[in-house]
Amino acid sequence: MMELRFGSALRDDFKQFWLKITREIIYRVKILSIDEKAVLLAGNILAGLRKTGETVGLEDVLIASSALANQHTVVTANTRHFSRITGLQIENWLEWVES
Repeated sequence: MMELRFGSALRDDFKQFWLKITREIIYRVKILSIDEKAVLLAGNILAGLRKTGETVGLEDVLIASSALANQHTVVTANTRHFSRITGLQIENWLEWVES
């Protein structure tokens, strides 16, 4: 939700866009809390990426660690960043729409 809010807040049409995001996405998905298991995984992910010289934004690490902690798949068009995280299941539904 943080990532969606951030991207929306950068837009000139923030209020209208956020309302659309809220209606069409947020109320259709389960929002996971970031718990101790997820933050410990996030620390491991960040350390592992740094050791290999790769970087991923903190927002993406928190999303990934929450998904891993709860054994969920991340649905994203940003497969380039998320594919760097070992063990994370990702799907890009936009590929299906564009095919």
